[in-house]
Amino acid sequence: MRTGLDLSMGEKIKQIRQTKDVTQQYLADHLSVTRPRLSQLEMGEDSGQGDVSPDLLMQIRKALNLEALPLTVTQREGFKEDLVKWSDVITARKLEKAKELRQKLSVITFAPFDEELNTLFNLIDCKLALSLRDTSTAETILDTVDNKSLDDLPPELLGYYYRNKSAACAFRQQHQDALVYMTKAFKLKLHVKQDAVLYYGMGLRHYRVGYLRRAKMFLKEALKLCANEQGSVWERYIKYALVRNYIGLKDLDDAEELLCKMHKEAEDSGDNQFLCDVLIYYGYLRRLSEHIPSAIVYLNEAMEYVDKESEQYLEILYQKAQCYIAEGGITVCEEVLEEGKRLSKNNKHHAIMFKSLEHLITLREDESTEYLETVTVPHLLNEVPDYPVALEYCKVLQEHYEQKTSGTIKKALDREKMITRIYERMFMKGEPK
Repeated sequence: MRTGLDLSMGEKIKQIRQTKDVTQQYLADHLSVTRPRLSQLEMGEDSGQGDVSPDLLMQIRKALNLEALPLTVTQREGFKEDLVKWSDVITARKLEKAKELRQKLSVITFAPFDEELNTLFNLIDCKLALSLRDTSTAETILDTVDNKSLDDLPPELLGYYYRNKSAACAFRQQHQDALVYMTKAFKLKLHVKQDAVLYYGMGLRHYRVGYLRRAKMFLKEALKLCANEQGSVWERYIKYALVRNYIGLKDLDDAEELLCKMHKEAEDSGDNQFLCDVLIYYGYLRRLSEHIPSAIVYLNEAMEYVDKESEQYLEILYQKAQCYIAEGGITVCEEVLEEGKRLSKNNKHHAIMFKSLEHLITLREDESTEYLETVTVPHLLNEVPDYPVALEYCKVLQEHYEQKTSGTIKKALDREKMITRIYERMFMKGEPK
């Protein structure tokens, strides 16, 4: 991949000027030199070697309004460090600062001869677009990189490329492809810096395709790598993912231990968003542990810290409805479901989940079993995906079919086979290598 280090300074100036769409005469006038003199500089005929004095180079940068453009080896090394720092700012989710840095660092696009730094800028810009959920811009950037030979990319740039491709696939709900690209990025870890975000990405991608045991392994390693970054945004993300993973694998004691630590951290931080998330997970955990009154207490407390227009509020309503169904409080449950259905009209996932709970109440009706079979379970396995929750619904269906006496033996066996397949996937039995 070209760096421009083999070009004379005169050749670089010519390419920059042309990229800026500035004529030789315009630049010559601003430098107070003749056009033939500038032409000699650009052709490498000045002083017989194409040398450009530091003072003249400074004047040229100022005339073109490109004072920050790296042209020497030292400047180039410093600029590359600035690009990496920009990436770190995005990783830390300081997105407003990241947008400001983008404007400053985009100066590199006026140096077409430095293909390596331009590609690095584009890949980090893609990372920013994905963080801002601007998938259209991210896809456009990735298309430009796809048109080049990946064999020409050094390992550092390949790492950025594969992570971005993985995130873009996840946005399109192509979770198996997302895992493939994240695995490629992970295999480059011997050549690039290992970080908690890489291991978190591997954990998240494995969770999304149902490999929960392997996801747990990566997430625990990610948490170790965050040991010196306590309180960071990524440490929090990792803990959320690990708690959900523990719950999915029914490692409820491990989930309880981690949640206890998170609860104290949330209270000490004074961050209501953090505290609300922890309380929701506590409610989920207590429900699965069949401590329903305790679950409702945690969920009600979480409601005090959340906006009714948020996705968190929908999740609280969903968990509460599950609790009321388990208790047999159908009347109260129906009130919660009505509110959930009303608020989730523009949220496909929760609209399906509230409809699913409604059908759980009327499970004896064929219409309800059909909805859970054809909408709920496929949605949880293929679209979200969330294998542990899909498993809950499969078990409910299996128990229902086993209790009926006519014409449901095959359906019960089909559910049993699906439950077995989900367990095998979650615990990596028969997982493709």
